[in-house]
Formats: sequence, C-alpha cells, structure tokens
Amino acid sequence: MEYNEFVGAVGPADGNEVTELHVRYGVRNDRYVDWSIALNIRIGTLADYLASGGKPLHRRRYQRIELVNSTVRRSHFNPANPDQPPVVETLHRLARGQYQDADGCYHQAMYELSRCFEDQYAAMNIRPDRNTQATFGFANHNRKPEFRARYHWLANTIVSLESDNVEEALMERGGAYFPGLDRTAAVWFADRSRLNFIKAPRSTVSPASGEDVIRAGAAQRVTMGMACDMVNLQQDWADLLLA
Repeated sequence: MEYNEFVGAVGPADGNEVTELHVRYGVRNDRYVDWSIALNIRIGTLADYLASGGKPLHRRRYQRIELVNSTVRRSHFNPANPDQPPVVETLHRLARGQYQDADGCYHQAMYELSRCFEDQYAAMNIRPDRNTQATFGFANHNRKPEFRARYHWLANTIVSLESDNVEEALMERGGAYFPGLDRTAAVWFADRSRLNFIKAPRSTVSPASGEDVIRAGAAQRVTMGMACDMVNLQQDWADLLLA
C-alpha cells in the first residue's frame, strides 16, 4: 500500500489562530483504503514563527475522522483543554475487504466537512474563503486515479494560495507536518483558477534542484506565486485547472 499526505488551511484566520486540514491516506487498487482526516488549530502568527528562529508554532487538535480496524470513527477534542480525553463516536462499520466502502466513507467525510464550511459562510453571508476552496479543490482532484498518475511525484503536499508567504506555507507549515522530509506544494492562482505544482524544500536541500531557489527566496519573504515563477522560469509549468 502506498501512503501520502497533504495539508492546507481552511477558513479565514481567527486572530492568531488558523485551522488546518491534514489528510493521510493509503491507496490500493486506485482507492483510499486507509485514511485519516484531522482538523488542527495553529496558534501564532508568521511574526511569532520568525521570532522563534524557525521553530514550528504550537498546534491543538480539534477533530479527527479516521478508519481504524474497519471502523470509521470521529474524535472531538477540546482545544481549550488538550489533556481532556476526546469524545469518540462511531460513524460506520466496514466488513473486511470492503475497499469501495472505505473509499466511499472518505468521500462522504470530506464532503460533509466541505459543506460545513460552506454553510458557515452562507450563514454569515460572506464569500467562501480562498484557502478553503484551494484545500478542498486539491482534495477533490487528488481522489482521481488519473490525477495521481499524472502527478505521481507529489508527496507531503502543502496546499497554499499564490499570495501566501513562503516562510509561512513551506517553512512553518511544512516543517510542522513533514519535518526533514521532501515536500511538494500545490499553489492556487485564484485569478486564473489554476493549481501550480512545485517541489519544495526540506530541512536539508540538495543543490541545483530548484529547491535552493525557493529557500533563497524565502529569506526575502517572497510569495508562493513568486516561488512558482522562479522554479518554472525555464520549464513547462505543471499545473491544472481548478474546476
């Protein structure tokens, strides 16, 4: 079984708190047969991260939906009291070998989460947050076997907006979820409704790979869109229309 992960922000920032959606999934026969979906709350701002000297900001668990022993479970955590045991509910039970049902349960869980955010925006009579659109948009594309085959090199992916800061998206968020690992980024250019995919840096960067260009740019506090421009300056862009 092949495992992979991606993470992105969902919802607008609430003061110094940002909600993040983190998905880990295992694929067999082109289906998600093992998976977990976590909502975490990041505490702190980019300024706090820079002041810490590059130490990832603190995160609190909020909600987790996962497939455990053929059972889909949802755990509710109390962000105000991290030591409090979660409230766990069983959502679905699967028979052994029901790969299609496991994949369907993932789809249903992500659909319900996306609708939850849509309902919140509708209740407040505001436009959907672009971070939320980008994260769920990438998640929808990543469900398709043809997408995963075309972009087979995507791994440990950080979903971001082209206006996001490199230090915040790749360095802080990437360092928190994928420390010391190779990473990629899915960058949404909202004006073109397109996703651009690039390789991103890890803690140690191999030279002459394009990754050193991003790291050098991060020191200048460039945006993810600028990083894409630098990496793809002399290459065909790896991108996809975000429908």
